[in-house]
Amino acid sequence: MLNAAPYRFVVSLALCAVAVRHAHLHGAEVTTSSPAKQTARAEAVVRGDLIAKLGRAVWEFAEPAFQEHRSSKLLADTLEEAGFKVRRGVAEMPTAFVAEYGSGKPVVALLAEYDALPGLAQAAEPVLQPIPRQQAGHGCGHNLFGAAIVGAGISVKEAMQRHGLGRRRGLRQSVLGPRRRIERR
Repeated sequence: MLNAAPYRFVVSLALCAVAVRHAHLHGAEVTTSSPAKQTARAEAVVRGDLIAKLGRAVWEFAEPAFQEHRSSKLLADTLEEAGFKVRRGVAEMPTAFVAEYGSGKPVVALLAEYDALPGLAQAAEPVLQPIPRQQAGHGCGHNLFGAAIVGAGISVKEAMQRHGLGRRRGLRQSVLGPRRRIERR
């Protein structure tokens, strides 16, 4: 079974970033003891296996930028099933999506990337083991990044529901080049 610890670490970082940003917007002191933050962290731990499964699937899809059709579908479907409103094909990019939950201000967005890099087809092993006939692979952790951000978004949504926080949270996908186009829309 895949070790979910690295995924939980990335989710924890994402949750911390969301919490700090929210506190900053409201002039609040950053603490780690609020019930909503505790719930979000606990939800992230509960979702460790889902995050690991998503990360592994995106690793195996190994789709380069603008061709991440299966990865995009998997992550967007997962968010939709968790209660997010998902808009697909945003910014004239078939593999880009925006998933939203809640309403009002502030709006907190989490960016997920899941594209693979050409020429890095590698088995999930600690030694060099190229995958024959595979043209791309994950050498920069985007498979982890996309999966962890999806897990963080779902975890924060669950905390919002449980603690009556009606603010809007969003997840945006992009690759480096067209990111500005998505954020402006």
